[in-house]
Amino acid sequence: MKKFIPLVVLLTSFLVPIVTRPQETDGPQKIFHDELLDHMVGDWHLSGSVMGEAADHRVKVEWVLNHQFLRIHEKATAQSKTGLLYEAIVMVGYDNASERYAAHWMDVFGGRFSETLGYGHRDGNKIEFLFEYPVAGELLFLQPRGM
Repeated sequence: MKKFIPLVVLLTSFLVPIVTRPQETDGPQKIFHDELLDHMVGDWHLSGSVMGEAADHRVKVEWVLNHQFLRIHEKATAQSKTGLLYEAIVMVGYDNASERYAAHWMDVFGGRFSETLGYGHRDGNKIEFLFEYPVAGELLFLQPRGM
């Protein structure tokens, strides 16, 4: 009987971490579903002005990476007055632990500006993101048309 006690203690020590492991807040089994962002999926034509200059862009929006991120691929249809052909890929996900959205914005301006994550919270039919760039903070609003 005394020989079995160390074996039981050893087996119990292996089981305790499994039983007490905290439940995952994110991961492959925790699929990101968001009815507001679902309205953005599709191919879009975006027109307006950016910094006082007319802008005309094509946008493709789709769920990627096991439905963990909404990928927004935006590309200008013509060069700006400075000769820039703007293009960006934005990955929008959700951090369940901190209960906020996260946006990874990568564009033709390179790594310096893409190192900053944007964090946001939903307010009704919009999500307001704050990107705290090294120069100055900027806000981005995501709001599907017709909402």
